Amino acid sequence: MNLINKKSHYFFGLLAFFGMIGFYFAVLIIANSVEHALNEFQRIWYFILFISVGFGVQTGLYFYIKNFLNNSPAKVSVAGSAGVSGVSMAACCAHHLTDLLAVLGLSVFAVLISQYQTSLMLIAVFSNALGAIYMLSVIKKHNLVKKESNLALRKIISFNLDKLFKVFFVIGLAVIVLSIIYSFIKII
Repeated sequence: MNLINKKSHYFFGLLAFFGMIGFYFAVLIIANSVEHALNEFQRIWYFILFISVGFGVQTGLYFYIKNFLNNSPAKVSVAGSAGVSGVSMAACCAHHLTDLLAVLGLSVFAVLISQYQTSLMLIAVFSNALGAIYMLSVIKKHNLVKKESNLALRKIISFNLDKLFKVFFVIGLAVIVLSIIYSFIKII
C-alpha cells in the first residue's frame, strides 16, 4: 500500500466535511437566498458543524478501513459500516426537507417538519456519533490499527467501544425523545 493510499482517508474525510457544508448552503440558497442561508447558518451553526464533522469522520474511517481490505473477512463489517453511515447521512439531511418541500409547494408539510427541525438534527448528530463508534469497533475487531498508526486512534480504540456505543445510544435516545416532546408541547 503506497503513501497516498495510506493517507487517502484524511482527504476523503475532509472532502465529506466540506461537501456537507456545501450541500447545506446549496440547498438553502436554491430554496431561498444567500442571505437566508447565512442567517440560518448563524442560527444553527453548531448543529451544522457537528453534523458535518460527524459525516467527515465517518467517511474518513470508512476509507481508513477500506484501505486495509482486499480479500479480508472484515469486508462484511465495512459494508455494515457503510450502511450505518448512509442512515446517518439520511438523518443528517432530513431537516432540509423543510426547504425542499417549500420549493415544491408543499408548505403545510414544511411547517410541520420545521417544528421538529431540532429533533431531526439531534438524530443526525447522534447517528453520526453511533456510526463513528461502530466503525471504530470494526477497526478494533479486525486489528486494523498498526503500530505506526496515529496515537489518537490507538488510544480511542483502547476504550470499551461496545459500552460506549450503548451509552451514546441511551443518551441520544433520551435527548431526542425530550426534544420531540418539547417540540410537540410548543405546537400545542
